[in-house]
Parts: sequence; structure tokens; C-alpha cells
Amino acid sequence: MTTVAPEEIARRLEKFREALAREQIDLAIVRTPVNLLYLSGSIQDGHLIISPEREPLYLVWRVPERARSESPIEVWSIKSFKELPHLIALADLPSPRRLGLEFRLPHSQILLYQRLFPQAEICDISHSLRLLRACKSPWELERLRQAGKQLAEVVAEVPRILREGMTELELAAELEARLRRRGHPGYLRMHGWNQEIHFGHILFGPSGTVSAYVNMPSGGYGPNYALPHGAGWQRLRRQEPLSIDLAGCVEGYMVDQTRLFALEGLPSKALAAYDLVEEIMHMVEEHLRPGEFCEAIYHLALKRIEASPWAEGFMGLGSAKVSFLGHGIGLEIDEYPFLAKSSPFVLEAGMVVAVEPKIHLPDIGLVGLEDTFVVTEAGPERLTLSERGPKIIPI
Repeated sequence: MTTVAPEEIARRLEKFREALAREQIDLAIVRTPVNLLYLSGSIQDGHLIISPEREPLYLVWRVPERARSESPIEVWSIKSFKELPHLIALADLPSPRRLGLEFRLPHSQILLYQRLFPQAEICDISHSLRLLRACKSPWELERLRQAGKQLAEVVAEVPRILREGMTELELAAELEARLRRRGHPGYLRMHGWNQEIHFGHILFGPSGTVSAYVNMPSGGYGPNYALPHGAGWQRLRRQEPLSIDLAGCVEGYMVDQTRLFALEGLPSKALAAYDLVEEIMHMVEEHLRPGEFCEAIYHLALKRIEASPWAEGFMGLGSAKVSFLGHGIGLEIDEYPFLAKSSPFVLEAGMVVAVEPKIHLPDIGLVGLEDTFVVTEAGPERLTLSERGPKIIPI
């Protein structure tokens, strides 16, 4: 079984302890799966106790035996919330004056912690953890590169799979099976509240312009009203855009990529729109460097699109238009930073960003491109490797 390298966990814990010290938080309790995974190497259900000056302790309810095999951190068994103050004291950890919790926890759980530690001021550590995860280590980047290769291998098989009349769901099933055989877990984590996604969006023709409840530039009908986005029952026809937006995933680390395909050809309007999408992508790439302001990059792209005939459909139609051009990605599909209106972020070396300029063409479909990059001092490194440009499949 693969595990996170102990030295990688030690590096992350050291940086998080520094953040706690800066914010004068004397004890943090980490509970959400993605942050448990990041800081301990395990997502077994429990309380990861971290203080700025003491060794961490992982109090696991279910399943402590697995946690011990997955994490280099000391693991104790816990049976009930009520044991927390006693076990913290037994481990010689401080009784908190300022207690850090993730405010993504259910309110009922935060109230439980307040009752257990009535003397403590409750502070949010979610933002600090997201900032910490934004810059990837060499260990993490290796997983992301593997995810890019995984995805490229599968997308390369698309021309052999496509056939006129197949449904979006049929193509999605073919591609998802190939990803699973290459180790994809079949699950994508999202941070956004009430946001859900499966493998991605496979959209044929006009279904690519259908908006959905997810905060993304593409939507689609989905299979039915219970999951109304992504691949559905639309059938593939000649000379219409086929948008394949998928995430590769290796050991929880994701990259995001969109490529455009078509049977026999594309309308001239779609080809012209794609040329602009690729121009914007190249423009953005030039600015994916440390010290660049994310909001400025977004407005640079917006200025270019507003001077074109395609502004109305850029990143959505009408009220469904999204106000971002790109997003951080890693253990979650929507990490820091965001290339967006009012974004406060400045790019740093090690940040990983998915850039996705997309144009909605009413009655035609979605024309877009997406690639994932790591920001480096020497310029961006592209992690998604599939060939760009519309791929026209002859019949």
C-alpha cells in the first residue's frame, strides 16, 4: 500500500505549526477528510490534534488500526467526544485558550467543541489550511504529473471510441472505465459548499451551453433531475462540438483538462471562437509567473474577449456566466488561487492553476480549452499533456 512520505508529512506539519503560532492559536483540531489526508496521510475518522510546540496526536474513532498503517503520527483510539479533554491532558497538550477548528464542520459539531472547551475562543483555521495547500511540494507535483499522463493516455483513445449516435453517457462510461483501470479513484473532491462533480463533463453540441447549479462554466443536462449536470442522453451528431472536460487523479491529486473534438468538421463560427480561446490561453500563460496578480490576469483576458464578437458567451450565458477564468487544483478541484474578479491572490512558485477559457455558442455548443499548470520561476509548466486544437474525426 502506498503512503505519504513521512518527511512530506513533517514538512506540512511544520508549516501549519508556524501558521498557528502567527495566529496565536495554541491548539487546533483537524476533522475534515481532505485536511486529515494532507496533514496526517490518512482520512480515518478522528481528531488530529496539533499545537505550535508539541508533537501532534491523532485520536481516531474509526479505524485506528488503519490510521497507524497509513500515518507516521502517533495514533490513539477514542470512543467518544467526551474523552477529548482527558486525552489531550493525558498527552500533555495545552488546554486551549484559542482553539482552531475548520468552520466547514457542521454547526452541531462546533457547538460540541464549545461545550467541551468552554474557556476557549473558537477560531477558523480553514483559510490557513487552504493557503498552505496552495503551493505544492516536489512530492505533490510528481503525483500531479502522473495524473496528467494518466489523463493524456485516456484522451488519446477518444478517436477510436467515437461513433455517430452514441450518447454522452456512453462515451463517459468508456472514458471513466479507462481512467479507473489506470488507478483513478472515481471520485473528485470539491471544497465549494453544495457543489458536486463526478469525473467531469462530456457534452455534445447544444447540451454544452446548458447551465447547471454547479459553479462552473459548463453544465449539461446530466442523466436526470437528481444529478442535473454532466453527461446525459444527448446523441453525437456530425459537425457539432464535443467538449471533453475530465480530471486525472493519482493518489488524490487532480489535474483538469478540456479538449474539443468533432465528427467530420465544425461550423466556421466554432472554429473562429476556438482560435480566440487558444489566443487567450497563450496570453494567460505568459503571465503565470510568481508575483503576478490573479485579478489582473482575469481582467486581461476579459479585455480581449470584450473586443471580440464572443463576449456574450464567454464563461457562460446570461445569469449563469461565471466570474473566473481559472482555479487552483490539487486534493480538491477548487483550491486557491482563483483567476477571478476581485481575487486577492498573487501567484507564487509551486501554485497549481487550471485555466479554462470557454465560449458558449447558442444552438451550436461549447468551445473551450483547459490546461493545468504549475507556476515556476522559469515560467509555467503544463501538466496536462493532450494535444491542443480541435480534433476532427473523419467518418
